[in-house]
Amino acid sequence: MRESIAYLREVTAAHGVTLGICSGQPEYAAGLFADGLVNCVGLGIDLVLLNGAFGDTIAGLDSARSAGSNP
Repeated sequence: MRESIAYLREVTAAHGVTLGICSGQPEYAAGLFADGLVNCVGLGIDLVLLNGAFGDTIAGLDSARSAGSNP
């Protein structure tokens, strides 16, 4: 995949076009930025990000409930 992104970087740079990707992996995206391969990154889509946030909230609620602070 990285080779394909590098190729697209060459093509877009030759035409003065920015290159962006969507990625759910911040570390991978940071590497692409560091290597100058992309100009912008979308880190996930709304539904994926909301699902993660809701999952964390529900896990916190379950943890508090399991602690038995309020039977």
